[in-house]
Amino acid sequence: MLYKFFLILLTCLFMSAPAFCAKSLVTPVDAQRAAQSHNNKGVDFYNDKDYMAAIKEFKIALGINPNNQTSAVYHNNLGRTYLALARLGAQGAPFAYWAQVSFESAIAQDCMNLGFYKNLVDSFALQGNMGERLTYYSKDSSKNPFSSIVVALIYERQGNRQAAAALLSDFVKTFPDLIITNDIKKHLQASR
Repeated sequence: MLYKFFLILLTCLFMSAPAFCAKSLVTPVDAQRAAQSHNNKGVDFYNDKDYMAAIKEFKIALGINPNNQTSAVYHNNLGRTYLALARLGAQGAPFAYWAQVSFESAIAQDCMNLGFYKNLVDSFALQGNMGERLTYYSKDSSKNPFSSIVVALIYERQGNRQAAAALLSDFVKTFPDLIITNDIKKHLQASR
């Protein structure tokens, strides 16, 4: 085996055959496809309620493909898995907090998915810190208009549907052409 490697290496160096060398020594890996495959395995494990295996697969997907819009889905799936463990009352780890971090990462990479915001608010509810998060996001909404979505969803979760609808309606009027706006409109219609 070692002999074959040196033979190929010498052939590449002395024969100037880059196409032969590339095919012989390197097999390209499609990172996007590999990450998607691990994400899909994670989804299967999640659906089978094998949450620890799902976490492992989502983390592998994120390790392969960490910083793009597609990885926002991987962060969201990881967060949903942590939420499932938190809802089960799994002991020994702050699963609801880890879910929050995952959803915040998903939103940072793709702020146009209303489901990510809803999941984030679910993580606040499980941690029992919605009041604290409401204060934080209310202050932040003057700098970041997407924070008003979080504030509205917290209000809605607390039963203040009128304040939630007002904030979401203002967002729709201010940003009518954003991708998330259609989802917010549907949410408003469903919550009436």
